[in-house]
Amino acid sequence: MSRQWEVAVFVGDPTIDGRVRLLAQASYAKRLFRQQVYEAHDSIVDHINARGQAGGPLHYTVEAVFEDFESSGALRKVRIRPYGIIDHLGG
Repeated sequence: MSRQWEVAVFVGDPTIDGRVRLLAQASYAKRLFRQQVYEAHDSIVDHINARGQAGGPLHYTVEAVFEDFESSGALRKVRIRPYGIIDHLGG
């Protein structure tokens, strides 16, 4: 059993879209305890929502938030899918 915790952001809504794609994913730092992971996750969601309300493509918002949390040491192995920008620019 893996003890690795991850966060992922998908493009699309599975209840209405025929195609849902992974936009970004990252692993939480191994040193974090379960409660710390929950708190980091809630904070990541809050940051994405706050930046999203300010406008701009989801791709850039998620990229910025994930990079911030990676530089703080909460996330590692951040992977942003390059096609995410195409999805959000109408490509």
